Amino acid sequence: MFCLLCASANQGEFGTEILVHFPGLNNLHKPPVWVFPKLSVSPDSGFSRFTTPDGKLAILAAGAPTIERQTLEGSIVSCSGAAAKFEREGAS
Repeated sequence: MFCLLCASANQGEFGTEILVHFPGLNNLHKPPVWVFPKLSVSPDSGFSRFTTPDGKLAILAAGAPTIERQTLEGSIVSCSGAAAKFEREGAS
């Protein structure tokens, strides 16, 4: 894959954790949405890009998360307001 800014083929891929907040004061009550995409970075220009997974894209498009608990790569994520608590599955 080539960089869209500098056309370099020199690309690095990284795992990420992105917390997307809904904009505006009227959305402060809405919990943020966790997204865990692969991030492609050009070390030549610094240009970065990622694709939002379909399930998370649908939540963002709807304007409000519909689930408060989700399983991701063996972990359970429980969101309460702006804080998130991570617990391993099966742990007491």
